[in-house]
Amino acid sequence: MRKDWKEEKIDPFVHHWKYYLPPARASPSDLKFIEKKILEKGKNIKVLILGSTPEYRNLCGKLGVEVTCFDFSKYNFEYLMNEVKHKPKETFVEGDWVGKVLDEKFDIILGDNVVNMLMKKDFEKFLSNIAKMLKDDGLFIPRTYIRDQDERYTGLKAVKEFREERKGQHIHTAMTRNLFVAAYDFEKDMLVFTNAYKIMKDLHDKKLINDEELDYYNKLSLENREFKFFIPEKIYLDKTFLDLFKIKETFYGEEEYLRDQLPLHVLTKKRKKINYDIANKWKNQSPPIRPSKYDLDVFEKVLDEKIKEKGKDIKVLILGSTPEFRDLINEKGLTAYVSDYSEDNYKALSLLKKTKGKEVFINQDWVNLKSELKFDLIFAEASLNMVNPQGVESILKNVVSLLKSDGLFISKTWQRISKEGLSIKNILDIYRTKYKNLTLYNSMNVYFMSYFYDTENNHISLRKRHSVMKKLYEDGIITKKEFSSYEGLGYENSNLNLYMPLKEEIESILKRYMKIIKIIIPKAFGVNKIPIYVLSKKDF
Repeated sequence: MRKDWKEEKIDPFVHHWKYYLPPARASPSDLKFIEKKILEKGKNIKVLILGSTPEYRNLCGKLGVEVTCFDFSKYNFEYLMNEVKHKPKETFVEGDWVGKVLDEKFDIILGDNVVNMLMKKDFEKFLSNIAKMLKDDGLFIPRTYIRDQDERYTGLKAVKEFREERKGQHIHTAMTRNLFVAAYDFEKDMLVFTNAYKIMKDLHDKKLINDEELDYYNKLSLENREFKFFIPEKIYLDKTFLDLFKIKETFYGEEEYLRDQLPLHVLTKKRKKINYDIANKWKNQSPPIRPSKYDLDVFEKVLDEKIKEKGKDIKVLILGSTPEFRDLINEKGLTAYVSDYSEDNYKALSLLKKTKGKEVFINQDWVNLKSELKFDLIFAEASLNMVNPQGVESILKNVVSLLKSDGLFISKTWQRISKEGLSIKNILDIYRTKYKNLTLYNSMNVYFMSYFYDTENNHISLRKRHSVMKKLYEDGIITKKEFSSYEGLGYENSNLNLYMPLKEEIESILKRYMKIIKIIIPKAFGVNKIPIYVLSKKDF
């Protein structure tokens, strides 16, 4: 959270909000426009308000729409309740919009001056977070102070325009936006409120505004306020929106004082094309790389036991977009919570699902995974193999924080064996003698991964392994049929390095954070004996 958002040394900014007039607040025509958009979506919708904007809360209350307010300060939320005449049913979530993403997805997200509250460097991250919280057919409606390219003001120009062109309007309504441009630091692309006040004070000293007008600006509490405010150029704003969204509509309020300077954008998510290549590569895999029938039996047994114990009101999280796990959970009539760093992965692997059911997608990587939710079960298909040892520790810490007190973490985790006694000849002899009815890749994976493992860097490069297997084929050591099992999987261009710990190594890490309840080794494919760990919190 930015320090200037929470200034402890001076009177909280929210105490002065009652003095702020449109366009600092949404105008009547802005609110009428937003009301129309809400009604078009219907009453049974989820609305997220970024901040605690009383006008938006009041509108939703009047329409009977439930809202979630997402604000860095619960004090602000509660204080501004005094301005809400039609109080809606509300949920409050504390956090900042750049550093936190909510698990829920919303039909409409409303933001009054939210872009202006950011720094330019955080704008793209903010939009990425919004996209993650918006339903595929949802609307993001921000209202934003903008400026034209090369637009410049001085205090003198701002007050002259106010006197000559905006007679009869309140000075705060008519002049503040231009005052902000006059105080703007174009090099840093922001203004500091106290600098805007200095201009007003200078205008007063020069007798260009009177005591009453300056006194109103004193009520706004700008004088010692180090709050930073970003006013983007219109061209930049639209261009950045278009990176992730479609601009469905741009509404400029009807009031004369708005003068096309505070648009309401209606944004919809761009529909990404599904990356069929991801789905095809996973489809080309087979057990034990994908979960086998015997693996799934283990996960299903744990799931059934938890349902028997607690009923169907349980929450199950999957680390990754594994379609087999998603099917299993949906078959039980449960919601599958899916955490994946890549929405492309999630959408592509959805094509391989066989069972329709409810899902909640959490677009986060497991190393930094955070959620307000607590889970009864967390499933992992080789998730701990996808990161380095430090990443494993981070994932385990997150798993512990996400599990309910009696929750379980079920993790299929590949392990390497000692290289001692292994050779290419030895591995091939075992394959050709015992497992030639299976593919070389699937039946001998643990042996080859262990033999080629880079112990110095503690990983195996899938691209390098593919290169070595290709060389073995070119040198006539393995046959075309044997090598074919390595083709069509995308390994030749993969940047993925897998961590395959020894048994004692991974169990030492696991025991630091969790309690090993049991270790199950399902029926092996070839030489691959891959354990499934059932773990609980240490104090369970």
